[in-house]
Amino acid sequence: MRGITPIIAIILLLMITIALVGFAYMFFSGTMESATQAGTAQIEQQINIMGEKFSVDFIDKNTVIIRNTGTTELKNMKFYVDGKEADIMQGPSSVPSGHLGTFTLNLSENTAPSILKISSLGTSKEEIISGKLYNPCDDEKNGFSPKILWDRLSSIDADDSGYIAVDSGNNYILFTYPQNSPIIMKYGKNGSILWNKTFNGSIGYYAGGLAVDSEDNAIATGYGKFGLYYTAKYNPEGVFLWNATYNGGGCDYSGGQDIGIDSDNNIIIVGRNCIEPEFFTIKYNKNGQEIWRRSYDSSSTDFALGVGVDSDNNIIATGSTNNGVTYDYYTIKYDKNGNAMWNRTYDSGGTDRDGRIAVDSGNNVIVTGNGATIKYDSSGNLI
Repeated sequence: MRGITPIIAIILLLMITIALVGFAYMFFSGTMESATQAGTAQIEQQINIMGEKFSVDFIDKNTVIIRNTGTTELKNMKFYVDGKEADIMQGPSSVPSGHLGTFTLNLSENTAPSILKISSLGTSKEEIISGKLYNPCDDEKNGFSPKILWDRLSSIDADDSGYIAVDSGNNYILFTYPQNSPIIMKYGKNGSILWNKTFNGSIGYYAGGLAVDSEDNAIATGYGKFGLYYTAKYNPEGVFLWNATYNGGGCDYSGGQDIGIDSDNNIIIVGRNCIEPEFFTIKYNKNGQEIWRRSYDSSSTDFALGVGVDSDNNIIATGSTNNGVTYDYYTIKYDKNGNAMWNRTYDSGGTDRDGRIAVDSGNNVIVTGNGATIKYDSSGNLI
């Protein structure tokens, strides 16, 4: 299983932890519209709202985070609640393209329910986003209020998703790939940067997966334009311990796509080769020595994207196989010695690809992706 679900690296970095404290308000729904159209959408199950120019998280009663997803700098920001301009107690003078801005507003205790409007003087007109604010504590279905404890904005240029893992001390390890040159950063539980390392040091690599073992070592794997699986291990202080490589065929984007750790701190990497066979699994011991490798090949395109480990240290790899028309999920289970226990192909009738995997406490296997979400028991029977 991945160290974390892939999500935008910078959002992961911002909303790193949640405490169930405080009296919070949430910002719900909204689209980038003109002033006359704003405030019409009310989707009360969605917190993040992606607009044409920027997105908004209204995290607590006084804190608003703006992420500028457009190409124009946002400046002269103004915030309105119930038609009245709210004082900005703290915040940047502008939010450049691709950056975030955190604003602290001076709001009264009795602002919900209300309409929040945010304006920025752009190149030609005033853009306004609005939506409904409500108090989740008034709703019996919501017994908590999320609140940001800290956020950190890195200066790295990373537009792709990354991965995050948490160690036993509640420190956070981030793995992302600005300019195709992955880096690993570790943050303390209070948000202080403990260390950062360049992964491999070569241009042309992408982050594939991240995990933390029982000794709080960080293990990362990736893939790149050189067809090389590259896996590296760092101790809790960020000291490089070892790396292991495997040649997946020398073509673009062949390499490690996910990582799993068993109870003995052995490391399992899955990925795609660009030479037959394509669906690939390799197991290393905690010192980086290869234990075994296994592969699957149909008559068409195959690739492994997700791996999970159950309580018996069995390994389940999942991905996709081309059926000649579209893609199906392909899932295979190995015992700890690499012997195949069962394999399953699933066709929802549509395109089933980009599979990810999780293993629950009963060793049931859950596979999801673009097509469907399915569940197998430990023997491979579809539940």
